[in-house]
Amino acid sequence: VTGGLQDRVKASTKALNPSDPKAKPTMHESMFWTNASGCLVAAALGLATGHLTEGFAFCSRHPEVLQAVLIYSLASAVGQNFIYYTITQFGPLLLSTVTTTRKIFSTVYSVLRNPSNSLDEMQWAGCTLVFVGLAVELLEKALPSKKPAKDPKKL
Repeated sequence: VTGGLQDRVKASTKALNPSDPKAKPTMHESMFWTNASGCLVAAALGLATGHLTEGFAFCSRHPEVLQAVLIYSLASAVGQNFIYYTITQFGPLLLSTVTTTRKIFSTVYSVLRNPSNSLDEMQWAGCTLVFVGLAVELLEKALPSKKPAKDPKKL
């Protein structure tokens, strides 16, 4: 859903800026439209299930929770700046790679730091595959590729 929305925002930006074929939305425009659509969906689902009114009732009974909600919201907004910067500057594929790498490093670090958080053989195999894939990708970028020389007659 989010990817489709981001594609529509990019298409709309290009349509609104026909003189600039490389026009793309800023990270904050992408963040705004994605969050606005997510908010609408969450509000509709919250109304349909009754959770929205329950949530507001809980917050009115326990106003001390509002500070935690505000802090969580601010932390989320700061984190989203990094995510949307990566998407707008480098694309969603790199973001997916960065996110997966961060998660796998967090998992391995958690296991190494606290041995009671253990992984079974299949989970270790999965971690190994991720690290092998990352290593192959790094090696492909680090080693010069031997592309055949282009024939100047065909240019």
